[in-house]
Amino acid sequence: MIIKWALTNKCNLNCKHCYNADLRKSNDDITLYDAKKAIDDMKDNNVTNIQFLGGEPLLYSNITDIIKKCTDNGITSWINTNGTLIDNGYAKSLVEAGVRTFIFSIDGPNKSINDEIRGEGSFNKAIKGLEAILRNKKENMLVTINTIVSKKAVLKIDDMIDFISYYNKIDGITISLPDMVGNASNQDKKLWSDYETYYNSLTIFAQKLVKIKSKINVDIGAPPLVKWYFDKKYDTNFFKSTKEYCMGGSSVFFLDADGILYPCNLPSGIKYFRKINTYKELLKNCNIKYKRFQDIFTRNEYLKFFQYVRSRDLTARERFSNFICNECPFAKYNLCGISCPLETKRYPHSALCELLVKNETKKIFKNFDKEYKRINEV
Repeated sequence: MIIKWALTNKCNLNCKHCYNADLRKSNDDITLYDAKKAIDDMKDNNVTNIQFLGGEPLLYSNITDIIKKCTDNGITSWINTNGTLIDNGYAKSLVEAGVRTFIFSIDGPNKSINDEIRGEGSFNKAIKGLEAILRNKKENMLVTINTIVSKKAVLKIDDMIDFISYYNKIDGITISLPDMVGNASNQDKKLWSDYETYYNSLTIFAQKLVKIKSKINVDIGAPPLVKWYFDKKYDTNFFKSTKEYCMGGSSVFFLDADGILYPCNLPSGIKYFRKINTYKELLKNCNIKYKRFQDIFTRNEYLKFFQYVRSRDLTARERFSNFICNECPFAKYNLCGISCPLETKRYPHSALCELLVKNETKKIFKNFDKEYKRINEV
């Protein structure tokens, strides 16, 4: 079981794609006492991994104590950070506390591209933080980069290969377009790449990745159909596995800075949960400061959410009426990763599938039934 925990809403940046900007309710951080008590409760309820988010989690004053508490309880801890607050001393204390994975948000291979999205000076500070963590990195640690591409960055996606190759201790990178929620939805749409440019840049990226035979774990923000096709054509390793059901309320939860435990970690799920329950009710009835994990999990608020979401937990083909989902065998076999059941429009990023079919025609689907068994075993 995984908890994604926004320890604090505070952040020293105001990124133009921040998904959490319109989910924040409070500026009050959970106390160290309540946080430690919650971790003990999580251990008793089979939580194996906590991913610390924000805001910027390193602004939480007792973060190293929290990480140490997780380590002592046998809970693996991850930190998503912008990296700008880390110096060598701070890096050493975080590593010694037991952080297993650091995920650095760096949105481009250079200052010009990154700072347009994340703010002036953020690139140089993030690089210093990254280098500090890499200097103190232990054998069982992972350090990865998460990159959201803007209109400028999309033309330089392949440069990210050179960037991560330069730092040979980096273990992986994820590259994707922003979800159009939070700050991203309020920005000029011209700031973000169109799907066609992104698709063409991913093609160049895949070719370069294979050419240098990089062993770094790379993921791209694209539907499984596109990842599978790139693997076949360019011998990449993008398509690994897909979730065939909504994991909200079964294996992934979100915990906000006020202590409210949500049955879903996606913005759409969090918003819907707030829609069917007032925030005042959630603060009282679904708050780890006052309720045990198991007590929250079995409340009517959760049961109502589960019933509605599970009733909509359908394949993309069943839920959406657009050409690509109706024709695509990935939808037929429930391999398309299942977008959020609360999604009522088109499958997110299905425009990339449409571009693939347009460029390659339906021949990519030929004899797909023979491929299904192998794909399903990946």
